[in-house]
Amino acid sequence: ERDQISQKIQDYVKEHEKTTAGMATAVFDKDGTIYQGNFGYMNKEKGVKADDDSVFEWGSVTKLTVWLSVMQLWEEGKIDLEEDIRTYLPEGFLKTLRYDKPITMLDLMNHQAGFEESAAAMNSGSLSMEEILAAKQPAQLFEPGTMTAYSNFSTSLAAYVVEQISGQNFADYVHEHIFEPLSMDKTSILPDYKDNDYVLQKRKQELTYNTEGQVLGTNYTSSVLYPSGQAAGTMGDFQKFAQALLKRDKLFKRQETWTRLYTASST
Repeated sequence: ERDQISQKIQDYVKEHEKTTAGMATAVFDKDGTIYQGNFGYMNKEKGVKADDDSVFEWGSVTKLTVWLSVMQLWEEGKIDLEEDIRTYLPEGFLKTLRYDKPITMLDLMNHQAGFEESAAAMNSGSLSMEEILAAKQPAQLFEPGTMTAYSNFSTSLAAYVVEQISGQNFADYVHEHIFEPLSMDKTSILPDYKDNDYVLQKRKQELTYNTEGQVLGTNYTSSVLYPSGQAAGTMGDFQKFAQALLKRDKLFKRQETWTRLYTASST
C-alpha cells in the first residue's frame, strides 16, 4: 500500500546499511510523487551527504534517449524503422556482417541485430564514438530478427544513425530535443560530463564504492559509446524524464508516435 512504501524503503536501507554508501529513492506515477528520500553519503570520507542535489549515473536507462530520438525522427518522416540501416550509414561502414538479411532499426531497438556483445568497444582510449563503431565491430553471430541478445554496440550504432540523419552530435541532439523540453538542466550524457558543468562539478565531489566500502573512483564506468549508458544527473531530473514517458508528454508532436513506441514489435 502507498502509505507503507516509506517505511518499507527505510527498513530495507537500514537492513543493508553496512554495504551501502549513498542513494536517492523516489516512487511516483504520472500524477506526482508518492515517496522521495535520500540516504547515506556521496563521499563518506568528506561527509558529503546524499541529497536532492546529488547526481547519480543512469546506467543503461540512457538507452531510452536513443530510442526516443529515433522515434522523433520517425515522426518527422526521416527514418523508416524497417529499412536497411546501411541506407543511413556511410558506404561500407558495417564490415562484420555474416548474413544477407538486412539489419533494420527495429532489429537494433529489439537487440536482434545478431551482434556478439564485446567488451572491445568499451575500452576505447582516445577514439571517438564514430571511430570505435567503425574499428571495433563485433561479430554478427545470428541472422537479424532471430535471436534477442543485449547489445551496447547496437544501441550506440543506432545513436550514430541519429547523428547521420539529424546532422547533430548525439549529445547535442539529446540536450536540444529531450533534456531541454523537459527542463532537465542537471543531467549530462557525455562520459566526461563536460556537456553539463553542474554534473561535472558534483561528480568531482562524489565517489563510487563497492559493497565492502572500498573506493572505486569518481565514476563506476566510462565508455566512448556513451549513448548505451553514460547519462548522469539528479533524481529530480530523472523523475522528470520518467514521468514524461508515463504521461506521454512533450517529447512527440503526435499521440500516434507514443502508441507506436509502446506497441510490441517482437514477442
